[in-house]
Amino acid sequence: MVCFLLSAFAAEPAPPPGTLHIDAKIPSEILVDGAKLAELWFPGRVSFEISTGPHLLRIYTNGAPADHELRIHSGETSRVVVGRTGITLDPLATPESAPDQVVQVELRILGIDAQIRIDEQRLVLASGERTTLSLAPGDHPLSVRSRDGTIVWARGTLEVGVGQHLIVQIAEGRLPELSGSGRFHASGG
Repeated sequence: MVCFLLSAFAAEPAPPPGTLHIDAKIPSEILVDGAKLAELWFPGRVSFEISTGPHLLRIYTNGAPADHELRIHSGETSRVVVGRTGITLDPLATPESAPDQVVQVELRILGIDAQIRIDEQRLVLASGERTTLSLAPGDHPLSVRSRDGTIVWARGTLEVGVGQHLIVQIAEGRLPELSGSGRFHASGG
């Protein structure tokens, strides 16, 4: 009888954790719920398994803290980009993808309205707006311009690698900052 009572009161197993992936383009200190997880003296990438549920993410850059509410979902990845232009985060599920499939390329705009030209597409995005494109691995012509298209801030080739997700963070007057399997190659003209 005692065995029955113990099993009746056994706690439910906790759901599997989610992953917090941080791609820091600048030195950063990362805390979750007040616990220091990493101090990056140089640009780098780190990943942590985090319990599911709400958390407070604090990132110090240049000695200044930035707090973000974050919800970790079981089996999903939350991707954070810490760049010279700011911090962006978004909980994203990372489904398995095969090398011959397209890559989800998320464009994130910080502090400006911008016109993005990629391949044959023209997108006008407002400050803080995000959009996701499905692109094949390979090279794609990319330019970042003022909203009306008259000022070119960056021009080059977006090299999309084989992977699950690519984040392109864009700000006025700067080259795009990337997180994931890809690179931006600037070109003149």
